[in-house]
Amino acid sequence: MISFAEAVDFAFESLKKLDCLPDEADKLAAFVVRFCEIDDRKSLSAVIEASLTQTLSFDALSRAAAILLAKGSPIHHDLAEWTARRLTEQLERPPISRRFRTGWPGALAERDLIFHSLVVALQERGLTPMRNDSSPSMSGCDAVAAAMVRRRSQPSSYKGIKEIYLEVNAKARCQQYHGVGVAVTNALIKDTRKV
Repeated sequence: MISFAEAVDFAFESLKKLDCLPDEADKLAAFVVRFCEIDDRKSLSAVIEASLTQTLSFDALSRAAAILLAKGSPIHHDLAEWTARRLTEQLERPPISRRFRTGWPGALAERDLIFHSLVVALQERGLTPMRNDSSPSMSGCDAVAAAMVRRRSQPSSYKGIKEIYLEVNAKARCQQYHGVGVAVTNALIKDTRKV
């Protein structure tokens, strides 16, 4: 069985993965690059059209163009035309909708999966995943919260980590996390259409 101090150290090291997670614009930019590579004009056109009113699409197109230019890859005609309009200031970055100022839809899904898998890994090493509120702070959720305090990141409370753990557990039981990429992308598309 792992000691609580060892569990916190293990969680702290494991949480370094959070620093490498791409943001939502990077994820969409990767799709745009792929649309260009396979000549998917329909999907590319949808993102270009969305960029007129949606900040996320605008940022993703900008990043995708930069990625392709930096690699020396050919740029799809539609993206090249959009990039030229952007560089000549014919296009302005749309303002971020109020409902997205705190983050894009799905932005925390991968983080939450990391928290959940960490609590499960600590359970496999002998800690209980959760505890009664009156019990000593010695559970997997406590260890992850303590590691988040050490990282000076949020959420850093037992209650916050426990809520995430239970939510991911419930989704896993309902098989809603069949593919985080698909789930995040679908939520993103659905939520950005409401703007």
